[in-house]
Amino acid sequence: ASTEFPVGLRLLVGIAGKRPDALLFSAKFTEKCSRRLIADALMMTGLRIIHLIEEGQIREHEFTPELRRDSSELVYNNVNPQKNLH
Repeated sequence: ASTEFPVGLRLLVGIAGKRPDALLFSAKFTEKCSRRLIADALMMTGLRIIHLIEEGQIREHEFTPELRRDSSELVYNNVNPQKNLH
């Protein structure tokens, strides 16, 4: 992860801890979007993550199956988590 990622993550957690918030991404599904990586990291802090798929359709975030926590780092086993992301 970049050095900027933990700083941005702390900002998001601080904002989300005060009120419900939304992050908008152009991809409809998390499998091909960087938001799954951000959602994994936010969920590790204890936040509840809900994906708004389309009008009337939501989905609770589930950790990426290959994800594991190694100390304070998130590690994705046997995959490049950014491959094929838009």
